[in-house]
Amino acid sequence: MLEEFLDTNAELFEHDYVVLKIDIEEMQNGETVATKLRQGREGGIPWITILNADGQEIVTSDGPQGNIGCPITKDECDYFITMIEKSSQHASAEQVTDIAKALDEYAQKRREKTN
Repeated sequence: MLEEFLDTNAELFEHDYVVLKIDIEEMQNGETVATKLRQGREGGIPWITILNADGQEIVTSDGPQGNIGCPITKDECDYFITMIEKSSQHASAEQVTDIAKALDEYAQKRREKTN
């Protein structure tokens, strides 16, 4: 689900992010890379880490209640936007608002599908 959101809204992220999916089952050494990035932390999939240009971790999807995965609840969506605010170097306040709106719309659709 997260991949769908990111793909559908790629233009909202292209100014600041290179989105890279690591498939631990399909990619050669995918599990090794994911394990190194997780640094022993537990949590579900998807799990997000945002790195700077030097490969240093800025923020992960490990929010106050654990991994937010694909953000669907209000708290998860709020934390996802916090991740963007912590890591973005070029996004204007308007662009962050656009991401928040797109995420809210996507999360609402996902919640409707599960109810």
